[in-house]
Amino acid sequence: MSSAVWFISYKLVEGASVSDFLLASEKCHNEVLSKKKGFISWKVLAQGDTWVDLVDWETMEDAINAEKDDGEPDPIALRFYSFIDPASLKPQVFSVEKSHEKILSRYPSGWNRGVSRLYSKKWHTQNLSFQRERLL
Repeated sequence: MSSAVWFISYKLVEGASVSDFLLASEKCHNEVLSKKKGFISWKVLAQGDTWVDLVDWETMEDAINAEKDDGEPDPIALRFYSFIDPASLKPQVFSVEKSHEKILSRYPSGWNRGVSRLYSKKWHTQNLSFQRERLL
């Protein structure tokens, strides 16, 4: 079973405070969305006046079930949605067919060079001491 992504584009309501919106999204993440079964991550993106939520889910079933209300609407989620212009809201759910990620080295860039220099310097220091002792 493949993972899934919510791709939700929208615009904020006229006069909305971006900082208040971002605080509301953080609270919604911490207290609502992150507690849903299968939740992985949520990224809030912006380009001009268009915003996008990218929410990763373990399975398509988790993504679909997370959309369903558990009865009463959550006041924290309602506060988050109060910043969004409903006419601009375009929710979509995609299945992840293939994912490509950067392969990270185990060590930071230049680590080997620094260690080589360190050991090289240490070896030369020890080698010179040894040779000096031999000569004396």
